[in-house]
Amino acid sequence: MKKIIFFLAFFLVFLWINNTVNASCSAQPTQKFSFDMETSWVVNIRTSPCIIEGNIYRTAAVWEKYEVIWESDIFYQVKWWGNKTLWIWKNASKKLAKTPLSSRSKKTVEKFISDVYKLQGKYGEDFPSTIKNRIFEILSTKRLSTKNKAIFREIYDQLDKKIQEEIDNIEPVIPEEETDNTEKEPEKEVEKVPEVEKPTIPEVDISGKLSKYNVDFEEVKDYWMGLNNDARSSRGIYKYKYSKTLEQTAFDWSAIQKSREEASHKRDVGDSFYNYKKITSWLWDRGVTCKNISGKTHTENVGWGMYTCTDGNCTDELKQGVKRTFDFFMKEEFQDYQAHYQSIVNQYFTELWFGVDIKETGKNQYEFYLTVHYCTELE
Repeated sequence: MKKIIFFLAFFLVFLWINNTVNASCSAQPTQKFSFDMETSWVVNIRTSPCIIEGNIYRTAAVWEKYEVIWESDIFYQVKWWGNKTLWIWKNASKKLAKTPLSSRSKKTVEKFISDVYKLQGKYGEDFPSTIKNRIFEILSTKRLSTKNKAIFREIYDQLDKKIQEEIDNIEPVIPEEETDNTEKEPEKEVEKVPEVEKPTIPEVDISGKLSKYNVDFEEVKDYWMGLNNDARSSRGIYKYKYSKTLEQTAFDWSAIQKSREEASHKRDVGDSFYNYKKITSWLWDRGVTCKNISGKTHTENVGWGMYTCTDGNCTDELKQGVKRTFDFFMKEEFQDYQAHYQSIVNQYFTELWFGVDIKETGKNQYEFYLTVHYCTELE
């Protein structure tokens, strides 16, 4: 008898949920919002605010975060990558509170934004990603109070809006047409500036570099390429080409990270988190220049990890280690900070080169330091 009552109750609850959810299919968004939410459990994300066959876009894991922009009866409409919007059931999510800012804090935000834009020339084309990356570093620290995190979140949001406004307001420059009556000044002879000879790429045999650690680098490299290209193929993006002659740069930086015992982009002590100009110069010194295509040239991903190996072939163990690093990069797809993820799926980059160095830390214990360079096209 208890089983019958249980199944009857379960059926009625299921029927209520189904009717309630499907009732929202005809409902239009009722109110515009701007707040963050996160999923409370594994839930389907849909292309419309109702449960119907074929409108599941993907399945979200627990604690994925999204920005809510509209709501219907029982669904939130959220932002998705590439200006796409999707729908998540409200009961499977919870709102993340934003701490309201005081008038004094708002003035702090406004002054910071103003100061940031005065420094625009310092960072070149990497501005404002350098600043935004630094803000996310600050937001990720546990030492900040909730109030201060809210201030930096507001700084990021306003900075992002200001950048987008500038992009939207850029007007194309149309050259004026010359008429037959226009008097042309005689062309002045331009003094030729001697060209600086670009460094040559050294011929280096790296095939046996990791053999002393019982690792087959070619196999690890092919595995890394496969991870990147599988992610790109699943998103309809062409595959990366591997630049064999350029992998020395990735090995060089991996070796430096190993010597410092730190995964970092900083070429010099005291550098910002990611100094684009210094990395560009560092690559140039090694004979590498990437073409500027729509403001994109190159980028660098770095990673660190540990693994244990007790047999005579440690290739699989290192592959498992770099897979954990790759998975860490890919998790950014659902986060605010997406620098590593965007490097993997960037449509302007066509070439990739990869390097790794290893340090033995104890019996059967190892650390690896990984570097990936992405490039548009080589000049």
